[in-house]
Amino acid sequence: NISLTSNVTGTTFSWTVIAPLGITGATNANDSTIAQTLTSIMTTTDTVVYTVTPTANGCQGNPIIVKVAVYPTPTIPPLTATICSKGTFNISPSNNPPTTVIPSGTTYTWTVPVINPIGAISGGSAQSIGQNFISQTLINLTNNPSIATYTATPTSGYDGSCQGNTFPITITVNPLPIPNFTTIYDTLGCVAPSIINFTNTSSGTITYNWHFGDDSIASTYNATHVYSNIGYYRVVLIDSNIYGCVDSIIHQIRIINPPQSNFTLNPDNGCSPLTTTINNTTFGMYSSYSWDFGNGTFSTLFGSFTKTYLSGIDDSTYIISLNSTNICGSSTHYDTLTVFSTPQILDIVIPDTICSTQTITITVTVIGHPNDLIVDFGDGIQTLYHPTPLGTNFFQPILHQYFYNGFGSNYTYNLTFKAANSCGNDIITKEITVLTNQILAMFTRTPDPLCANKTIQFTNHSQPLSTSWYHWSFGDNTSINDTVNPSHNYYNPGTYAVALTAYNICPVDTSFSVSATYHDTLTIYPNPTPNFTFDDYPCSRTETVEFTRVLSATTGTGFEWVFGDGSLPNPLPSNSIIVPHNYTTFSNYTVTLSMNNGFGCKSDTSKLVHVLFTPTPNFSAIDSIGCHPLNATITNLTDNADSYNWILGNGNTSSLLNPLAPQVYLNPNSLLC
Repeated sequence: NISLTSNVTGTTFSWTVIAPLGITGATNANDSTIAQTLTSIMTTTDTVVYTVTPTANGCQGNPIIVKVAVYPTPTIPPLTATICSKGTFNISPSNNPPTTVIPSGTTYTWTVPVINPIGAISGGSAQSIGQNFISQTLINLTNNPSIATYTATPTSGYDGSCQGNTFPITITVNPLPIPNFTTIYDTLGCVAPSIINFTNTSSGTITYNWHFGDDSIASTYNATHVYSNIGYYRVVLIDSNIYGCVDSIIHQIRIINPPQSNFTLNPDNGCSPLTTTINNTTFGMYSSYSWDFGNGTFSTLFGSFTKTYLSGIDDSTYIISLNSTNICGSSTHYDTLTVFSTPQILDIVIPDTICSTQTITITVTVIGHPNDLIVDFGDGIQTLYHPTPLGTNFFQPILHQYFYNGFGSNYTYNLTFKAANSCGNDIITKEITVLTNQILAMFTRTPDPLCANKTIQFTNHSQPLSTSWYHWSFGDNTSINDTVNPSHNYYNPGTYAVALTAYNICPVDTSFSVSATYHDTLTIYPNPTPNFTFDDYPCSRTETVEFTRVLSATTGTGFEWVFGDGSLPNPLPSNSIIVPHNYTTFSNYTVTLSMNNGFGCKSDTSKLVHVLFTPTPNFSAIDSIGCHPLNATITNLTDNADSYNWILGNGNTSSLLNPLAPQVYLNPNSLLC
């Protein structure tokens, strides 16, 4: 709006316009005000020139020039763009007049985008500082296309900083495909000829491109592949969807071999107990292990192990196995461990006794593979033997002869057997008794005198005593064999001849007790027969028991009485016919009469005396002193009586335990009281 004025009243104005191309709205006209809207589609500032001619009273004045500078204003229509999720849109409007005018240096600001559906897109934000272009990275959070609508404001970069009208920017964000895949062992696989199956678990996809990391590719939905070499491989699956969006996923897979089981034994043989170190040298990754150590122990650890092995009764071989397993297969390795045994002598068969000059056979049973057997016979001879054949446990029977000529005694030799090899030895000792060729027979007997029906002990003094056999004849038609020191009982008196025969597997000698050293006849004397009588069931304290000795056919020379109460008899000769005794306490007593005869034989007999209890009368009286008439209570204090007879002194009697109470006592001289 430009107002035209003049100092001449009634002046009118007219103008002509010169406008550059690209500016519209400038026209020739007559008016006192130049009021025009100038629109530029140029990208730079241009000038419109008005030539104004004033006219007053028909007279034209000098024209004046009016120049109007027209700054460019951005003009941008609605814009759209389509991207894939996680993609970045970049909008830089291009000058395309007249619909799109982008002055040089134009910048843009914009608002927070409106999301449809709500919440479907993330990454959109407002920009309040002018930018040379409009750009943001958006993520579609759904499986369907979503829209983000921005409102942008352009501002020119020339003088005037003209701000254009806002314009919408509509961004369509398409979803990405969701690629994924699995293998049967996740991140592991097996080398050829094993086939690895890749299972596609993608969603929202229409094309598939596999890259197996060894320059091999495939375009099938599911894929299979064979790897020729072990190692790590990056397997890439690239998927696209109906919107043309592409995404990929990478899994690293390790290709391994089947295990090759192996282990070492250090050492692999030796003497028992053998301690060995077992080291696992298996080649193969991600393996599990199963050990059988051959001795009843097991493990699932990798190893190494330290194990101790024992030999059995002979050299022992243990089979040790290791099974290794991974996803590609399994293998088993075996090795053996030999444990050498120490020799052991199990048995020696040798006679206990032999005669001098007799040749004996000795059998030795050995295990453990001894190299040799050394035998010391105890008579100054030592011999070395070897197994037959070598390397076995078998030894030929051993023959040996002993020479001994001792008198009256045998001789015992100590033999030593030693079986040995490099692992050790075993030593066993044995005894053998060589019998003498000369034997002496003799004996003694006890007791003295010898009485009938008494045990007689015979003591053997023969030489040699320990290795002889014996026959005893007792002279009463009885005998016994192989008893060294027998005992015997003669039931009847009389004279008996006793003979002892001592012998062994060599010579024989017989000696009787009637020899110069021993009696050949035993005289067995009769025993006395004591007996006595008495009256049983006497009363204690008050009755004397008379024990009457019964005269027998066997005359006694000495007698002894034992009354069973620890006391001595009445002071009478021990050979008295009648012996009295008094028992002070009731009880049952064993009375024994012992009798000796002139041969020194002694016998006794015992009988039981039943002594009865004798009561002691006692009582007490209450109010035993008082005035006439006196009433008294009398209490019985007697123990263990069967009956009672009271004389009460007042003319009354009673047979009760306690007499009737009270008992009345009178005083004829009652006046004196």
